[in-house]
Amino acid sequence: MVEPKQPLMPKTTVAIVATTRLQDERRRVLDLLYQPILGVSAYSLATVMWRQVALTADLKVEVTHTDLLALLNISMTALESARQRLEAASLLRTYENQPDRMPELIYELQQPVSGEMFFKDDLLSLLLLEVVGERQFERLRQAFFATPTETG
Repeated sequence: MVEPKQPLMPKTTVAIVATTRLQDERRRVLDLLYQPILGVSAYSLATVMWRQVALTADLKVEVTHTDLLALLNISMTALESARQRLEAASLLRTYENQPDRMPELIYELQQPVSGEMFFKDDLLSLLLLEVVGERQFERLRQAFFATPTETG
């Protein structure tokens, strides 16, 4: 990750890229486990970026920060903070392109870890516990580790 040398500007051109599509199970992890620790803006930024790349065949889309601001209805400061939260959660890597090259920044989306890996990660699971409390934490853990019940 590289902290851009210049402050983020609304007209900055950004390439949003992903190496694979967001799998349904990983989307469930993002929705249920990452969302509480990311907060509304960072979670929304992640979902908007995943949806934008999903609209393309090659999982790459070029936008400006103005486009993202319009889709999210947030300020530039909130966008920058959301991006930093995604980077801290290892859901986004930011690269700065060469000077005078377009796009100016590259946002590379990272797949959320599996539910099992999330709960095995001391930092992620502790953050989730602190945010949602013990009862909800247990509900979530059971939702990801529940054994299928036999029918018949």
